[in-house]
Amino acid sequence: MISNQSSLLFNRSTENKIAQFLSNPSHALLITGPDSGGKTTVLNSIAAKLLDLAEDSLKNSPNVLFVVPEEDKKGISIDAVHKINHFLSLAIPNPSKNGIKRLVIIDDANKLSLDAQNALLKNLEEPPKDTVFLLSARNHIELLPTIISRLTVIKLTNPPKKELKQFLINEFKISDATAEKAINMSGGIVGLSIAICLNTADHNLIKASETARTLLSGKRYTKVALINKLTKNLDLTKDTLYILQQMASQSLESSKNEAQAKKWQDILTSTYKAERQIDKNNNLRLTLTSLMLHL
Repeated sequence: MISNQSSLLFNRSTENKIAQFLSNPSHALLITGPDSGGKTTVLNSIAAKLLDLAEDSLKNSPNVLFVVPEEDKKGISIDAVHKINHFLSLAIPNPSKNGIKRLVIIDDANKLSLDAQNALLKNLEEPPKDTVFLLSARNHIELLPTIISRLTVIKLTNPPKKELKQFLINEFKISDATAEKAINMSGGIVGLSIAICLNTADHNLIKASETARTLLSGKRYTKVALINKLTKNLDLTKDTLYILQQMASQSLESSKNEAQAKKWQDILTSTYKAERQIDKNNNLRLTLTSLMLHL
């Protein structure tokens, strides 16, 4: 299982699925979930257990290859797949007790270029029997369907609000009201809730959280001005949609009447629709303007 702290922060259903994978690992696993949702923590924990290693020794293990974007590039190019192929050709001693010799860990696999994904596909179609691929991405739709079809997919889900609130209160010695505010601002995302409690202004989702709240409660002219800014920042737009989805899901669960539930369901549906349109490269301004009418 995951570490004690993580077990407090991950939904029980997520832990059960991870335990099932560890008991009978397939050749490739994809962990999906929002930024700051714990994907990297989960990948490292699973990797350590598959190889019977301490997590802090993974970086220096000859049995592990970490695939990350090059320093001067935002994405992961086909060169990374060439490095994977070289790694797979090496003679690696000392398999773990379950026969696994190698792990290829691709955090933020959504950054793989199209060429890199197509090149990686061959390894996933004909995987070496002693190798496991561990990937993470915000959403499975960011990868080619042919890639997804060859992966075991586990979606990280937020822990129950009650458990997260108690964790924040105990960990940061804050009041119930402060913890409640942090959870509402973050949409229940664990890492973002913690960042808000720590007042970490440079956290990558803090700006998205502020943007989402403005879209939900700001004046019409403020929303229009904000949409103008979002059309120039696709990353912030995607982050904001994620936060809106988390907020809507959480509010839908706690709705006290049918009218509230209908409102949040409409917002949730609209954000997913906007996300699909953006993935299809539809007009960003038109997509965001349409979304605004439902907020």
